[in-house]
Parts: sequence; structure tokens; C-alpha cells
Amino acid sequence: MLVGERLFLAPEWRDDPTPEGRLRIGINPGLAFGTGSHETTRMCLEWLEQHVRSDCTVLDVGTGSGILCEAAALLGAARVVGCDTDFTAAQIARANIARTASRFLVYRGSVTAIANGTADLLVANISPDWISALAREWPRVLRTGGRGLLSGFDESDLPGVRASLLKAGVTVLNSRGENAWRAIEVSG
Repeated sequence: MLVGERLFLAPEWRDDPTPEGRLRIGINPGLAFGTGSHETTRMCLEWLEQHVRSDCTVLDVGTGSGILCEAAALLGAARVVGCDTDFTAAQIARANIARTASRFLVYRGSVTAIANGTADLLVANISPDWISALAREWPRVLRTGGRGLLSGFDESDLPGVRASLLKAGVTVLNSRGENAWRAIEVSG
């Protein structure tokens, strides 16, 4: 599957040639969310493609399979950090990212354990309830001038998520969507 301008996703067992100019991410459908086939994952991948720079730190909250961490590393991020409260997901992400990146950390735990001002870029492809519950964490973990993309919810959840973010003092820049799924871009 081609995603954005630079990414190519393929199951690990396939030997399809990687199209010229594309970065290959081997996916292994399994117990953790994140194969790239879902609209919210694709929106996050495309957003990372547009924003990752060689001097940035990327934080992926609710990393699941680690696909967003792996993409950030392939796109040249200086440092990649992923967290997930699910033990199995953290293990899967660690193994998946190890194939690609040497400068990464994936741990089992919450964004609440991340130090203030850690990330230049933040992605969280999680449920609308968790995006809202953790609203105060998003600007806290972003460096000044940092940006984040919060996704994992559909169009009917957009007003509630936006209201929770604004109530917590989060600067909402815009929203985007694919089919019925939505994402909100925020700044630090």
C-alpha cells in the first residue's frame, strides 16, 4: 500500500519490490493496532511525512504496533519515543521498530510519565475518550513550537474532542479527515 508521497507498507512475508523513492515499512498484522489500513493510521503517517525533520523528537502515545514510530524513524527523526499501556503492544512495537531504528525508546506506560517539553512532534491515534482524558498532557509534553496530531475518532466525536481540548487550554490548529474518521492538529 502506498501512503503519502514516500511510504510503502507491505506485509513482512511479501517480497514485492519497494517502489523507487519510497520507504518500506514491513507490517505484521497481529495483536496490536496499526497496520496502515485504517484511515486514522494513514492520516497520522501522512502527517508525519509532512512534519518530521532530522533534528526532531517524535512521541507516539498509544503506539500499538509501533508503525508510527517506525515511520518517524525512517523519515529521519533524531529520536523516537513510543508508549502504550498495553504490555503486549509495547513488546510488539519494540520488536517492530528494532528492525529499522537505533534511536528509539518504547515503554509500557502512559504519557503522564513523559517529561515536560520532550517532543517536537506528537501523534496519538487512540480513542476519543483517552484523547479528551489526557488533554492537559498534550501541550505539556510538546516543546514550544511543537505540533501534534490527535486521531482515532470519527466525525460524530469531533465536537466533544475539540471541546475537551479547548477546555484544557490546548491550541487547536485545524482538523482533517478521511471518510468518516477525523484528526485534530494541535500546537505546544
